[in-house]
Amino acid sequence: MKSILFFTLCIINLQLSAMDKDSLVNDKIIAHFNEKGITSIYDRNVKESISFDNENTQVLIDNVSFNCKDLTPQNVKKDNHSVTYSYPGKDYNIEIKYELLPGWRFLSKQIFIKSLNHEEFVINKIQPIEVIIKNEIKDQLQLSNGRYGISLRLRNFTEDKKGYGCFMAIQNPFSKYHFSENNAVVEYNPEMKWYKKDGTFSSDKLCIGFYDLTGITYRSSMLPEWNYVQNPD
Repeated sequence: MKSILFFTLCIINLQLSAMDKDSLVNDKIIAHFNEKGITSIYDRNVKESISFDNENTQVLIDNVSFNCKDLTPQNVKKDNHSVTYSYPGKDYNIEIKYELLPGWRFLSKQIFIKSLNHEEFVINKIQPIEVIIKNEIKDQLQLSNGRYGISLRLRNFTEDKKGYGCFMAIQNPFSKYHFSENNAVVEYNPEMKWYKKDGTFSSDKLCIGFYDLTGITYRSSMLPEWNYVQNPD
């Protein structure tokens, strides 16, 4: 009996060690990572995961593309609330930081660009994520015509199971969201001049998280004028 208990405790410790090494954890979600970025987010409320494949980050600086899928991070730094991937280059150092703070039901992702040689440069495009979502997507909704975010419905509400979905939103109202055949792309175009003397450029944060579906739905548009409705309430 003691040997079985000892073996069980060893397995639990190994699992916790792996979780600590490759995950960010709070009381609401668990985010898992590999050597290149995010692989899944588990929600404790609905007890389901969103799984990702081929995650990529891209920035356009002075109309030159920096594509992280073609690069290997030279350093991956983890603390209690964040995982940061560093991509040092000839002209710029690029860092990608994922953050999960206590109480958050979402994961944030932010890009930092530090100039090494150029006194000034223009940030043309920030594409914080291009990724394949491996879950089946039931439906999607572009918030305010794709300016404020995208909502992906993953499971409809039933009497037996909670409904839930995934949202992606950049913290600005000038972004673009594309979703087709389970491939999601989120981007915006700052066209912003930045000066080396001002330090490191930081992008607006991308937030990826969960929301609940209650089974109550409303029309997203008004009924055409003069249409007869038998039970208007």
